Amino acid sequence: MPDDFLAQLDVVKRTELWNRVTQLASSDIFVVGDELHRVIGFTTLIPSRDADANGDTGEIGATYVHPER
Repeated sequence: MPDDFLAQLDVVKRTELWNRVTQLASSDIFVVGDELHRVIGFTTLIPSRDADANGDTGEIGATYVHPER
């Protein structure tokens, strides 16, 4: 992500957002860590937002990986 975008993020608001997201039963979050237990990436799976999708259809909501990985 561009540095100027990241600089605009509000840490408190993003923390509140992710606290809510991690409590949702409708989304799955997969986190990848390194040997020192540092987060190096994550992806979220959510129900499909397509109007014609059935209940078994999902989509990737977000995928982020540290740029050095």
